[in-house]
Amino acid sequence: MPKEKGLDRLFVEEKVVDWFRNLTYQSTKNASIYSQPFKESKDAFLWAVSLGVKSGARRPLEGPREGLLLWTYLSDEEKRILAMLAIAETGDLKVISDEGWIQEIAEEFANEGIRTIKREIWEGSGDPLWKLVDMIRSEQGN
Repeated sequence: MPKEKGLDRLFVEEKVVDWFRNLTYQSTKNASIYSQPFKESKDAFLWAVSLGVKSGARRPLEGPREGLLLWTYLSDEEKRILAMLAIAETGDLKVISDEGWIQEIAEEFANEGIRTIKREIWEGSGDPLWKLVDMIRSEQGN
């Protein structure tokens, strides 16, 4: 069921919000690009969406939620991509007239994708940036 219309934020589960924030070097005082591979939260969010789409799985948000970023931080192109994703996911063109529905679908894909990021980038040893690079390289080989 689509979430309430007019929400200006993209939400993530409270229990995973730090996973997103730890991916961005603007969110940590002494961070380096080697340990936080993304510049902004929206980049980490969109990467998580893409991994959720790749896995073909959406995970509804459970428990307390936290606003990760403002919807307006996304470019028009990024919003159109998420709208096209929502059309493909629902098979319903009406979804493009409901930003809340588009946001919910993106949030659910990101909720699945962030778990892949955690497993692939943070578990085990090594720098997160290089692990992300290896992850991208292995995806290109498939």
